[in-house]
Amino acid sequence: MANDSLDQTFGCESIYIITNIGHTKHSQRLAVISKTFIHSLTLYYCIYTDRMSEEGLPVIPKGDYPLIDADPHISRVVRYFRFSDIGVWAAVTASAPLLVGLMDYNKYNQISRGVQGTIKGFLYAARQRRSMFGPAPSLFLGIVGGFLIAYQRSSYRFLGYTENAREQAKDLEELSKRAKAGLPIYGTSALSPELQKIAASYSRLAVFKFSIFPLFNFVNHPYHGVDTAKYYES
Repeated sequence: MANDSLDQTFGCESIYIITNIGHTKHSQRLAVISKTFIHSLTLYYCIYTDRMSEEGLPVIPKGDYPLIDADPHISRVVRYFRFSDIGVWAAVTASAPLLVGLMDYNKYNQISRGVQGTIKGFLYAARQRRSMFGPAPSLFLGIVGGFLIAYQRSSYRFLGYTENAREQAKDLEELSKRAKAGLPIYGTSALSPELQKIAASYSRLAVFKFSIFPLFNFVNHPYHGVDTAKYYES
């Protein structure tokens, strides 16, 4: 992407801000590291500016199934979790401390000569606090990682990338009731229309960027990429 395009893209000018943060050796080294990191982040986000919809939002790549919601609210994504998503979440949560315990088993088994058997050795290792990835931290990482995986699975169904017949029926029923009751289809927001659009530009496709920074949609905005007439007709 050309420099003039980067300068015109919202947030991309931050690449050049850290160029002159100091003249000492330490500050110059920090400037190089920070500049490289921010450059990678901003380019990753700005790459979508070449593929904008008529609304000025990132285009959603078409999936094999119907699109339900291009940018679902976090509450909808969680409420539409399937039992399989919860199962994956639970499995990842449980596997994190188990894997850490198994990795620590060999180490602690050498110093626990009075402990016999794999199970007892594992329980002994699980009680240790010598590792920074002990039971509590590893359990926390498992909970967070499992939630992100389950969230992605549910989001893919909203985007039409995986089978979503159940979600289509549930979405039509839920939002048709709101339309029949005279309520806004996607709720109301205290933000101005301009801020709602900015929020949508950041949260749309954010599910693909969890490896950089987990970002969720907390704003009730009207930019969901579907024709809402079907909710009033049904």
